[in-house]
Amino acid sequence: MSRTLTVVALILVLAGCGGSDSESSDTSETTGTVEATQTTTETTQTMVSKRPLACLEEAGLSNVEERNVDLWRGYHDEPLYAITIHKLATPAKAPTVVAGTYAVTGSFRVAAEGEGLSWDEGLGADFLVQEVAACLSG
Repeated sequence: MSRTLTVVALILVLAGCGGSDSESSDTSETTGTVEATQTTTETTQTMVSKRPLACLEEAGLSNVEERNVDLWRGYHDEPLYAITIHKLATPAKAPTVVAGTYAVTGSFRVAAEGEGLSWDEGLGADFLVQEVAACLSG
């Protein structure tokens, strides 16, 4: 029994459980690392949030706005329809997938939303979807 206690005491001493000065410096280094990680994450989220808005504006859409977390929208005026961008939970495996009125590129799904579009108007909406998707992937 005393041999077990000696081994446990030795392990605790070697592990630094006696409370040394290096413990406080380790704690401050950890705190600094956590703060730096949080700042980097916040900066990345801000950049991701602004990029969809910039792409919608670049495509010439009006009333561009962030509607919700991970949801952006801009409007085409004549005919009236919306181009929406949804941030996906996980990035798509393919670089860009286009299927008519929607496209998936990286972490984003871009879609045209409107009713009663003629054939030509639908093609115009498809073109804008692809233009916004290309902007997001570039």
